[in-house]
Amino acid sequence: MESGINLKGENFSKSYKEQVVEESADSIAKNQADMTFSEHFDRAQNELIQGLRNLGEKNPSLFWLLMLTMLSAPLYLLFRKCPTIPDLRFSELIITLVYTYDMFALYNTIFTFFCIPDGFDDVVWLLPAIPLKQLSGFKWWRTILYSLLSYIAMFMILVGMLCAIAAILYYV
Repeated sequence: MESGINLKGENFSKSYKEQVVEESADSIAKNQADMTFSEHFDRAQNELIQGLRNLGEKNPSLFWLLMLTMLSAPLYLLFRKCPTIPDLRFSELIITLVYTYDMFALYNTIFTFFCIPDGFDDVVWLLPAIPLKQLSGFKWWRTILYSLLSYIAMFMILVGMLCAIAAILYYV
């Protein structure tokens, strides 16, 4: 019963907005109950990718700081035994990544100031190789290979986060 008088004799009616909100909430709940795990996974993937894309567009420096933080663990595993510093500490690697972040911020500021097109984004992924080469003493090919392996590991971390978000959405 959508409107009328209840048992106490009080006028009972729902406004149009209340009906729309109730129908929307009911339809959302029904749609989520009918979704499979793969649909939840796709939804979580789209939300994560869109969130990272929005963060990258609105705050590129914060985005890169987040990415370098996620990159630090795989980099540490690959660079902890290097010729120049035999027992590299994690804090020393973080300092190198902060230097990389500062390089990115400086390049981003300069390129934005001089209105250089977006082709720079393709080269930016190789920026950590410069300070890592200086820190580790490895040859260029090994430094670039380790950097690429670290990016693959970081991608796997992102996929793991995506699976965790999808599982949470599916089981909650």
